[in-house]
Amino acid sequence: MNSERPRVARASIVSTAQARLSRAVLGYLALMIAIITLAPFRFAASPVRGFVTMWGLRDAVLNVVLFLPLGFVLQLGRPRGSPFAWGRALALGATFSGLIEVAQLFLPERFPSLADLATNALGAVLGALLAARATRRLDAAGTVRAFALDLPLVGLLYLFVPVLGGLSFDGRELLLLLLPVVSAGWIIASVHAAYSGSAHTARIRPLLQPALGGALFVAIGFLPAMPVAPMLAPAAAAVLALAVLARLRAPDSLTHERTASGGRSRRFEAPTLRAAMMPLLALIVGHALWPLDAPRAAWHGTLALLPFGVEPDDRGVFRIMAQVSAFAALGYAVAEQAGRTRTSLGALAPRVLLASALLAVPLEVARGLRAETASRALVAGFSIAAALFGAWLFVLQLANVRALLGREGPSAG
Repeated sequence: MNSERPRVARASIVSTAQARLSRAVLGYLALMIAIITLAPFRFAASPVRGFVTMWGLRDAVLNVVLFLPLGFVLQLGRPRGSPFAWGRALALGATFSGLIEVAQLFLPERFPSLADLATNALGAVLGALLAARATRRLDAAGTVRAFALDLPLVGLLYLFVPVLGGLSFDGRELLLLLLPVVSAGWIIASVHAAYSGSAHTARIRPLLQPALGGALFVAIGFLPAMPVAPMLAPAAAAVLALAVLARLRAPDSLTHERTASGGRSRRFEAPTLRAAMMPLLALIVGHALWPLDAPRAAWHGTLALLPFGVEPDDRGVFRIMAQVSAFAALGYAVAEQAGRTRTSLGALAPRVLLASALLAVPLEVARGLRAETASRALVAGFSIAAALFGAWLFVLQLANVRALLGREGPSAG
């Protein structure tokens, strides 16, 4: 009996860490989905229309894709070995989608549909099924060691950068969506290269499915842009392959840390992050200042999300969301780089605040100097807050990793 107590206690710690991480990511995803489906939030005092019966294949596919991450994260938050929670996923997807459809009854720009509810619920169930099948085939400890803290959540956050980009980017600006693909390819190749040597051949197989999962998220993220840019997905596949090839042929100085004696270390996470974040930073700057050749003007700004007199629309809201999502990924990466020695949000916050403010504030100042845009203090504030949220996700992820490896986790406060 006594020998069982430590095992039960560790299982409880692992379960608690997974649940905290799952709830945080689920909350983030739910907020994003609510904004996507309810923007621009101009509600009428009474229902504008009833449920409609029309539906299209494209909308059905996008509805399934939109709710896939909800079911996926819900299943991942359950204790290892738990059965496929199709009932919970169905209830979550149907309940959340039902609330959204009811709210859309009061939105003149929206058309609530029971078909949307059904496809949303189906997406949540399929996401849970994918997670259940993946976790059954993966060796937990081996996979955790292989990925270390190698951005499993940034991969999830990344999903919303191209998704929101597909909804908010236009024309040639869509080419900016190829930038985060470079980051994804570099990360996947770094993890594979670090564990594909002869001493680690037993760990190659656990890496395959997560790598394919990351590539699948990249592909899913481009679906909203397909109707206006059908060649963007093939271009993204080519860029992903080139990024992988570039990483596999890159010199050690770009891929690994150095030892005290100046030799190559086995640690690759920090150099991987530094390289992978460059394209994401370029995406943030390019998206915020597009078009890059906009004429100059006297500085003008506002505290609001949108300047007075500007009619709110979906595209304007989605552009703000795309920036906020990217800053969440930035905050996670900054925290990961500092997290070797700082493992609580309180210890990480100053560095994350500084890094995000040094990017968000100049971006808004620059926007205020352009004729087509205005500086918006709230957007800068939301971006900095999103970076802190990303750092908090890192703390929760670190606690989850340490619990899985049987170590004492850090505080999430």
